[in-house]
Amino acid sequence: MLAHNPLNMASLLAQTNGSDMPLRIALFVLPNAPTLKQALAKIGLSYLMLEAKFTIIDLPLTCFEGDLQLAIESLQRNELIDDIAQSRKNVCVQIKSHTHRLLMLPALQAAKLKWSSHAILSSLQCASSTQAPLEKQIPALLQHNALLQAKVMHRQKEIKHHTIFTQNADNKFAKLLELINQLMYRTYKNNHHESFWFSEPFKGRVATLNFRPSEKPFHSKPVENTINSGIAVNESMSSIVLSQGSKLADAKPLLHSNRLFFIVTGDNQAQLRQSLVQLETKLRSKSDDVTLIMQRNLIDFTHRQEATHHTKEAIIGPKESTLTLVIQARSLFELFQEITCMLSRLANQSDEKKPYHTPAGSVFFPKPQGEEGLTFVYPGVGTVYPDMFNALYAYFPQRFAQLEQEGHLSAMLQADKIYSAYQSTTNNKEVTDTSHKLDEMSLAELAIAGVGTSYLFTQLLSRSFKLTPRFALGYSMGEAAMWASLGVWQAPHRLIDKTLNDPLFTSMVSGRLSTVKQAWQQTESIHWNSFLVRASVDDINTLLPQYPRAYLAIIQGDTCIISGCETQCKALLSALNKRGIATNLVTAMHTSPAMNVHSDLVQFYHQNIKQENDTLNIKTQFITAAEPQAFSFQQRGNTKAITANRIAHALADNFCQPLNFPALIEKAQKKGAKLFIEIGADRQNTTLINKIFKQHPDGQQEYHAMAINTKGGNCISDLLKVIAQLISQNVPVSLDPLLMSFEQKSPPSFPAMTHTLFDKGDVNVFS
Repeated sequence: MLAHNPLNMASLLAQTNGSDMPLRIALFVLPNAPTLKQALAKIGLSYLMLEAKFTIIDLPLTCFEGDLQLAIESLQRNELIDDIAQSRKNVCVQIKSHTHRLLMLPALQAAKLKWSSHAILSSLQCASSTQAPLEKQIPALLQHNALLQAKVMHRQKEIKHHTIFTQNADNKFAKLLELINQLMYRTYKNNHHESFWFSEPFKGRVATLNFRPSEKPFHSKPVENTINSGIAVNESMSSIVLSQGSKLADAKPLLHSNRLFFIVTGDNQAQLRQSLVQLETKLRSKSDDVTLIMQRNLIDFTHRQEATHHTKEAIIGPKESTLTLVIQARSLFELFQEITCMLSRLANQSDEKKPYHTPAGSVFFPKPQGEEGLTFVYPGVGTVYPDMFNALYAYFPQRFAQLEQEGHLSAMLQADKIYSAYQSTTNNKEVTDTSHKLDEMSLAELAIAGVGTSYLFTQLLSRSFKLTPRFALGYSMGEAAMWASLGVWQAPHRLIDKTLNDPLFTSMVSGRLSTVKQAWQQTESIHWNSFLVRASVDDINTLLPQYPRAYLAIIQGDTCIISGCETQCKALLSALNKRGIATNLVTAMHTSPAMNVHSDLVQFYHQNIKQENDTLNIKTQFITAAEPQAFSFQQRGNTKAITANRIAHALADNFCQPLNFPALIEKAQKKGAKLFIEIGADRQNTTLINKIFKQHPDGQQEYHAMAINTKGGNCISDLLKVIAQLISQNVPVSLDPLLMSFEQKSPPSFPAMTHTLFDKGDVNVFS
């Protein structure tokens, strides 16, 4: 309800009370068009249906608060009498400026039309800034009353509050539409940063938009407009509560004219060259748009593979004799360059057996390995980085929506520490990066964010691209990520709070390191650190007896990680005549003192597991560092059956013993692993695995490692490069996410999604 010219603070407080109901008005942001009919058509809504069921009221934008009040009052009358037909009709209101349109109708009526609302208007509170002596308190009271009316006071910690200092009705209207769009796109913006707008499971996003008079003095007398509201246009203030509507914005296309992706096949390299020349000829003829040619290329390829494998799903999986290459480019000009490079490579007989990659992502494997050696590798702690894969959600909105309903996605990714948009402002100073936040993250928080990242990418690959690994393994705590991500544990999300609060991770093997104090029999604080050093295992082991509080924790090939008392570790490095790089991670994992908490680790990781018929990873063999045999749901002669107890003991054994990563990779290779995909942030494990391969040059071409994400890279380009490599390796991959790029309708001309809503100086209140 609107507050008309409050005379004092008591009257303002009385404007809204517990009996006032939320407004529940569905809002639709319409693209600019000459008529309402054309505007609705652009977003796929029927004007005829609207016209048949509603009396449409047009309100040209004059006074922002007054127009909103009139629209609300019109809708709250519920019905009007049609003078001609004498039939009852519902009411909808269109507010329009020169460039923007907003359609408003009761949420119940929108649901009956099966129209997914862009947002819901739950409350509107207005006041004049000139008619109360305590005007500085009015903004807070308006927001308080708005939240009371919207019935969301209990969700204060989740609500995003935005305060705008502006006087122009058009600007206010544009800010409102922009926030509606952000709710629809699930995009959260702050301080020129943006990220996914996280919400708790089964809770919609809620935001307030607070308009305040400018703090700057006016040089001209404000224009009065008392229509409907009795409030001066340039002296009014208001608080609006918006909640998330049912509409989820369409996914951004993975492929378009500036991100090209073509697949070419042949039974031999001569056929590949011929097919490439034909593709180039067709592209140069310009008979069709390049995106249309790309669409046909992918559809034809999918159909050929469907016929080969007699499947109804769009899954590619060429027979082993088929050779497949992928061409990627950012423009038609670059595409021709990529084709020329690939033709040159195919014509070079001396290189005919070597894989070929280009920086753009074009790839060809002359000896494809197929799906039987596909292996998911899960990295350990410390791989997350600021704003990691920040744009990914816009390309997979349905997948993110599904994940946030299955668990607390914000907690899983530690969003408040990772994403810049979620850093709160201090004294209106902009936060430009989150590196200091990462430095402050505890072992438990880093572990949760790492597992959450792996879980997200696993769901993306398995559900969207229909990938099923034949093998899985993890680096250090990556083993826990493996069990959590691949659908073995029934409720992996429950481990988030457990990890944050269990003394095991807060004080025993990290923090105060009580288990180390017990092993060293000391009470004073421990100065612990870990160092990455390029040194041989033999050289380190020879010197270790001289430094009983330093440990060889992890073997990585040509590098190792030593952990323990910082003083003794530095002395060991000096004796080795090596320079160590401090990791600054305080964890006693993979050192002998950790054996004191072995039983605690077993208890911590003893989680209920899914039954065999509940998991999609029936064929996956799970390889652990501590067990010579792999685990599997379908037990074979060379695997152990998966049980909760066996998983718990394998994890505890892994974390209490030094980790030999090259030995783990070699174990996987002996079992048949050939294609290794790092499932997590950055590419640290991929770098290590490639170094391990180089130690065996004779068989190097049979193995291949790739990373789904690279720090500093473009998350979509990284993803498409992995998909391209898998396609060329003849691994079955669903093309549905790529083909959906061509099903997208032309994006409506919504108001620009700018950062101006949150520009420094505009925002005064933020939570």
